[in-house]
Amino acid sequence: MKLSTKSRYALRAIIELDAISNGKPVFVREIAKRQEISERYLENIFTQLRSNGVLISLKGKNGGFRLAKDPKEITLLDIITAVEGQLSIVECATNDNTCERSADCVSREIWREINATLVEKIGSYRLDEIIARHNKENDLNYYI
Repeated sequence: MKLSTKSRYALRAIIELDAISNGKPVFVREIAKRQEISERYLENIFTQLRSNGVLISLKGKNGGFRLAKDPKEITLLDIITAVEGQLSIVECATNDNTCERSADCVSREIWREINATLVEKIGSYRLDEIIARHNKENDLNYYI
């Protein structure tokens, strides 16, 4: 399993959104410019994040995007599954109907255990903690 650029860009953009928003909505174009991400691509990512309850969009002059919840309530898993869909290291780990041998397959059970561990680990990273790490690293880099 390999995550696409959507996951990486989504996390980068959300960190940027938090850094510049001051609790106010931010336009996609501003984040896209600051992060050097295609505005159109980021709009698609933000649409998925909004559809999956990670972001809220507001229209108008003072519109833009903001987090739908407190960063303590958003996990890395929420962000990734919003843009990638359900995580699965192999298809049979999350879908019972992918193989005629799935009922008797020992390998499938191993894949399911590994997948569950991966999902649990990714779900343990909260956005507020990720933002704090980012801020700490940027503070260190700034003073060097």
